[in-house]
Amino acid sequence: MPSSSGIPIRSTCEFKRIEDIQRVLGATAKAPGVRLSIGDDAAAIAPSQGCLLLLTTDSLVENVHFSRSYMTFRQIGYKAMAVNVSDIAAMGGVPRYALIALSMKKKEPAGNISRLYQGLNRCAQASGVYIIGGNITASSPSHADEGGFSVCVMLVGETTPYQMVRRNGARVGDILYVTGTLGEAAAGLEILKRSGSPRFSKLINRHKVPTLRIREGRALSTIASAMTDISDGLLSDLTHLIQASGVGAQLVSDHIPISPTLKHYCRETGNDPLPYALNGGEDYELLFTVPEKKINKLEALIAGRVVAACPIGTITSKGLRVQGASGRTVSVTPKGYDHLK
Repeated sequence: MPSSSGIPIRSTCEFKRIEDIQRVLGATAKAPGVRLSIGDDAAAIAPSQGCLLLLTTDSLVENVHFSRSYMTFRQIGYKAMAVNVSDIAAMGGVPRYALIALSMKKKEPAGNISRLYQGLNRCAQASGVYIIGGNITASSPSHADEGGFSVCVMLVGETTPYQMVRRNGARVGDILYVTGTLGEAAAGLEILKRSGSPRFSKLINRHKVPTLRIREGRALSTIASAMTDISDGLLSDLTHLIQASGVGAQLVSDHIPISPTLKHYCRETGNDPLPYALNGGEDYELLFTVPEKKINKLEALIAGRVVAACPIGTITSKGLRVQGASGRTVSVTPKGYDHLK
């Protein structure tokens, strides 16, 4: 977020917006390890001794990832930060610093930007993240006709070399686990697009406000052999994990955690809840594998309520299969979200 010592900051709309953002963030823009924050051409940080930096970025684009018809700017801001926090958690890291890039119509009300940053900052504070800079740009006229708003978060995290968990460590015989429950976010989006019925507010909130799994990711960092977060759907993200590891997997459909709320919704709509859990996406739960020799350590974390997770299958030598209630197994193809299809 640039500034100029020779021009009063209120002389342009852009700099007035930046000044407004600084007021929203307040003291959160100053943090241990930050040498320069908002106000210079770049921020400067000093990494913690012995740590690796983890870098991730993700965007929310209007009418692709959200609609302001069913999400407030505070909710958009919270989710934009949360989906990036999830990436750091999936590698066993601690999120630290964020840069925010906004693209918007020139006449976007200033109040919307303030509310967006309130949401960003709420998630940042819950995650231990400090927002230390960014950029604002106008969207193109053709883009503006379609809504034109996007928010991109670039997040820096830290971990130590022995705590970093990648996707490529799964081995044949490892047990496959997942945190939380699956499919609720996809059902929540479906409800929002149809009516936004408050009767299923839990499903709606799961879409709007992803659960932060930082503590779980850290706890699993020395136990999990491979890990990823579920953003595009269980089958899609499991496929990424097994391809990176050069293995296969078999899921047990009855073991996949589905909440009573999602089951209730599916009974009312006449749908099967399993496809929501397998392909729905945007759950932002952690999907991970554990070697048999470390199962006792994981079970201790589960018993101590540090990690809420359950086993859903095993790592095999090849292929991706699901075992149904009858015991019959079938090969499956991921049907999760693909941005370029």
